[in-house]
Formats: sequence, C-alpha cells, structure tokens
Amino acid sequence: PSLPLSLSPSLPLPPLPLPLSLSPSRPLSLSPYLSLPLPPPHTSPEVHAEPGAGTAALVEVLEALTVLLMDAENRERLGVRGCAALVLVARVHAENGPPLRACFQALRAAMLVHEQHRQTLVKSGGVLKLAVEAVRRHGKRTEWADQGPILAACGVVRASTLSDDARARTSKGHEHAKAAVELGLLPLLLEAARSPLAASAGPLSELLATLSRLTVTDTICQQLAKMDALKLAISELANHVTDAQVAKQACFFLANISGNDKCKESIREGSGHIAIVQAMPLHTRAPAWASPPCE
Repeated sequence: PSLPLSLSPSLPLPPLPLPLSLSPSRPLSLSPYLSLPLPPPHTSPEVHAEPGAGTAALVEVLEALTVLLMDAENRERLGVRGCAALVLVARVHAENGPPLRACFQALRAAMLVHEQHRQTLVKSGGVLKLAVEAVRRHGKRTEWADQGPILAACGVVRASTLSDDARARTSKGHEHAKAAVELGLLPLLLEAARSPLAASAGPLSELLATLSRLTVTDTICQQLAKMDALKLAISELANHVTDAQVAKQACFFLANISGNDKCKESIREGSGHIAIVQAMPLHTRAPAWASPPCE
C-alpha cells in the first residue's frame, strides 16, 4: 500500500511476499522491516526548511492516517509494511512528544476490530513495551505535565486488550493485558492518577479506563489492592460524582476488580457502594453509564 510508505519515503523496504495471508488471527512478522538501517538525515544545502518543519509535517500525516484507519477497509490496506512503518516512527521519535502521540493514535486505530494487527504489533512490533516506556519516560521527565504521549500510550494499551474482532477464533487480549502488567505499567498509571495530570476529568477518566482493562486476573486485582488503587477509585468517584466520564470509568474499574472476593470486601469497607449509589441518580439520562455500577 502506498499510504503508509509515505511516512518515510526514503526508507528502503524489501518486497512483500505474496500471497499475504489475510487470516484475522494469525500474527505476521515485522522483523524483515524493523531490522533495516534507518536512512541518514537529509543534509542537502539546497533545502532550507524551518526548524521543526519536518516534525510538524509528520504529525499532520500521522493524524490524517489515524482518521483513515478508523475505516475498516483502510485498516485492511495498512498491511505488514504499514504496521512496520508505524513501529519505526514510534522508535525513532520515542523522545519527541508530538510525533510520538500522533503515532500512538495511529497504532491504536490500526488495532481496533483487527486481531491480526493487534497480535502482529504486540508480538513482533513490541508496541506494549514502547507504550510503557513512553509513559515512564514522558511522565518522569516532565513530572506528568506532557499528557499527549502518555494518554496516547494508554490508548494503545487499551486497544491491545480488546476482543472485538468477530473474524478471529481466539483473542490475545488477556495475554496482552498481563504482558503490560509484567512490564511495570500498574505503578506508573497509579502514580499518574495521583499526579497533577489527573487534575482534570479527561485524563483521569482515561487512566481509570486503562487500569480497568488490566484487571484480568486475581493476582493483578490483588496487586492493585495492595497499591491502594481501590481507595483511589472510590475517592475520585466521590470527588467527580457529577462528571459522567470519570464516574463511569471509576465504576467500571470497581466492577472489574470486584471479581476478586477480597477486593469486593475492601470496596464495601471503603464505602465504595455508597459512592456508587450516590452517583447513579445523577446520570439517569445515560443508560450506558448505569450498567457498570449495577454489576
């Protein structure tokens, strides 16, 4: 496909073997593409570009690609070389917030309703490691002030845990969630949720949503309980009881983690059930919001 290749026109790519398997659950290897040497920077004296012009153009291209990838047909056209191009951009611009944010958004769009892309990008592309490292790097370095790449990385993690592709016989969503936890994402998310980053409702709701997607085993639930994640969710629910998004994600998190009996008892002891009951009448016009607290 020609669209993803436009992200790096000077990067040589080996010919794509044909026919390419279109099995929605079979991961493909990105190794032949990711092992290629990166092209040297363009140093022609005839080019007088303004500082940062290339980065700004790359961000615009990635944002346009993200919009295109929201369409199912365009996701099919992305292919293995398109996935490799996005992973390369994320690696090269790991220190640069704006292009990394735009690249993570494109990666998230590529994984929606596409199990093959999810498995390929996680197993061969290592996007979970890239996302966790981005949260750690941009969170610690800026004291959680650079929210763009952090929240975009959270979106990549959530997309990797989905099981929304009806064409695939199996899903690796739970395995991807456990892999993100093993990479050390839980303490980073909780630190971010207690930082100035979570002072506004939007980032806080995304952090809670990401934590919710990671509660896939009893062991993970117990880890979160030991980190006082339950107290955090209950207190944020009480503090943002009138905000539909924060209340919804806090309730989703409490509903998911309550699958563990000890966590369920901790929620009751922390008066979490009272906060949930107080929030429910305030959002009666949002039927989708009412399902998580009822669970």
